[in-house]
Amino acid sequence: MDFINSIILLIALCNFFLFLIFCIRGLYKKDELYLLFSFLCLSIFIWCISMIFYRSALEVKNAELWGKILYASALMTPFMYLVFCYEKLKLSRHVFVNLLFIIVALIFFVTLNTDYIIDSIQIPVEGEKKIVFGKLYFFIYFPYFPIVFSYCYFLLLKSLNKVRFIEKIQIIIILGGSLISSLLAMITNLFLPSLNIFSLNWFGQVASIIWILAISYAVLKYRLFDFRLILGRIIYVAIISSLLFFSFYFLVYIHIILFKDIFSLPSYIFGIFIAVLYILFFDSFKNFVSQKVTSSIINPGFDPKIVISNYIQEINYELNISTIYEKTINVISKNLQPKFIKIHLSFSGKIIFSQIEDEIVIKLLNYLKQKDKIIVYNLVDQNIQEEIIRNFSLNFQQETGLILSFKSKARGINLVALFSNRNGSIPFGSSETDFLKNIFDIFVASVARAYYYQEIQNFNLTLQKKIDEATAELKRKNEDLAEALRKERDMLDILGHELRTPLGTARNALFMLKVLTDKAGLKDSKVEKYIQIARDNINREIKILETILSSARIENDRLDLTFEGVDIKVAVQNSLDAYKPQAEKKGLKMQTKIVGDNLKAYADKTGVQQILDNLVSNAVKYTEEGVVTIFAKQKDDQILFGTIDTGEGIPKREIKNLGKKFYRINPYLDSSGTIGKRQIVRPGGTGIGLYVVFSLIKNMNGQIKVESEVGKGSTFTVSLPKYNGQPRKEIKKSDISKLFENKLKKKRNEEKNAI
Repeated sequence: MDFINSIILLIALCNFFLFLIFCIRGLYKKDELYLLFSFLCLSIFIWCISMIFYRSALEVKNAELWGKILYASALMTPFMYLVFCYEKLKLSRHVFVNLLFIIVALIFFVTLNTDYIIDSIQIPVEGEKKIVFGKLYFFIYFPYFPIVFSYCYFLLLKSLNKVRFIEKIQIIIILGGSLISSLLAMITNLFLPSLNIFSLNWFGQVASIIWILAISYAVLKYRLFDFRLILGRIIYVAIISSLLFFSFYFLVYIHIILFKDIFSLPSYIFGIFIAVLYILFFDSFKNFVSQKVTSSIINPGFDPKIVISNYIQEINYELNISTIYEKTINVISKNLQPKFIKIHLSFSGKIIFSQIEDEIVIKLLNYLKQKDKIIVYNLVDQNIQEEIIRNFSLNFQQETGLILSFKSKARGINLVALFSNRNGSIPFGSSETDFLKNIFDIFVASVARAYYYQEIQNFNLTLQKKIDEATAELKRKNEDLAEALRKERDMLDILGHELRTPLGTARNALFMLKVLTDKAGLKDSKVEKYIQIARDNINREIKILETILSSARIENDRLDLTFEGVDIKVAVQNSLDAYKPQAEKKGLKMQTKIVGDNLKAYADKTGVQQILDNLVSNAVKYTEEGVVTIFAKQKDDQILFGTIDTGEGIPKREIKNLGKKFYRINPYLDSSGTIGKRQIVRPGGTGIGLYVVFSLIKNMNGQIKVESEVGKGSTFTVSLPKYNGQPRKEIKKSDISKLFENKLKKKRNEEKNAI
């Protein structure tokens, strides 16, 4: 083998190793760009090997065979280069590429099987062989190369206006390296042979070294491919293949020395024994080499599988987000050694932690949502670059920096991470970016688990708080219920007294009348006296029963009202006539104070009289000396009426409780009035009267105002709408046909308010 063939062989081996590495990587990563580049390297390798055999052929027949193989294999290089450009530029492969493939296949077939491309070959005594070209060489084969390569250059040049930063540099390097190599190859291997100059027809293969160097530079400097991964795989394949190579010849040599014949029975037995030992040794050796290559070359200083396994064990049961974050940063910093890491993480719009401005995060997520999870800093928009630099005051070099993003619609998770590369200048390879992807996938899942655990804990605390509040509310309601039961018991005591007393008095008065009648000792004065006593107590009984019935109707929403013009002066006079004797009996002065003539309210006549009677009755009852005044007047569109007394008065703190059912001021006698441990209920009043008064006023669209001072008396002022000729209106709620409808409506309103 001469010197030129040795150089071509070296270049062929380089392309073959590139083919193996990129093919394995492409299959593993399912990356078509890697696979296409590997086939491009394979086509150059076959072209180089064909040239070696062609130059080494000594017979015309062999030379013609390898010459046809040489020119046929050369067809694949520009075609694979075109397909590679399409993939690199992310162009859709249209009909032209498919048509070109068919044309290349036809030319390939014609070149190998006919004399239309290569007619014959002449072997001189010295110098390179000479080729006699066929009829179709200049019409089909010759124009194919400049056309396809020119189209590739056109695509690459056109794409420069659409890409930015590092990607533009990558394309320029690819374009420059391929342009120089292809031009030299077409000049020396295509144009000069067409002029019958064959002295440099081997130089095209040698010129492919420029292409290899350009790709290597792009790999090393501008991250076209993962250099450390390629180097590591080359070393791994070289070591493993060397072991197999030397083992084969060593074992063959041992067999020949020991058994002379490798097909004898002892040789078979020995071979089986050696095969078992070799497999055990080879498996351990392969794992050892893989681990060392990974930790020393591909990922210097660490093995991603071991690191990720340990990382999972560390945070597998961790439920503190801060601890998970710290352990993640420690793992990345220890193994990848970036100068800085900046992270933003949010769940459902709630920021867990952030070292990046929200504006940049939003722009990055929008920019990266159609891209890979990890992207080189230099490939993002220049405006975003400038904002990142401004935000962190960082001096990013053009070839440094990674941006990682993770977005999950289902979980509502947004994560953005910014990294500087190792030592601030050495780019991360694909194995390291894969490592980062795996780490952050685990990180996000762990943080999500911790976040939702904390949410559950917070929910439990909130639930416990609500349970405690509900328990307290239930306790309060139980106390209120107990209080209501106590009031009901007291009310029953009071009602028993209030009902028994007038009935007993009336019964006694009637009994005395009977005694006098039986003795025939009738006198007009005595008869009148006992009849009046019986009448007064029966009226008192009727009033109590009416008050109780009114309370029941109000409570059950069955109060009948007739709205019409009610003369307040008449109602005042009725109350005065009814309670004046009782007031005079106590030595009280009773008077009226009426201002104006037309004092008519738009209300229910019976209800107004009941309100006024209750107020006058209470004023007389709780006034021991002085004056009870019944007043009425007009103010704006309201009719005001009520009572003014000089009685004992009401404490200010008690005024707000007036109108509550069964509520009475000082309901018990003093501490001396007890039976055992039970306090004696103070007789006189049920606490229902004012409840009815307040309810009637509310149902008649009125208001009541209470002013009082202990020891000086009280003023009760009722205001009702003035009668201005409004039509008579009846509200019949006691109608049994509407009772259940009203009850159902009330229940629904209560449920709605509760919700």
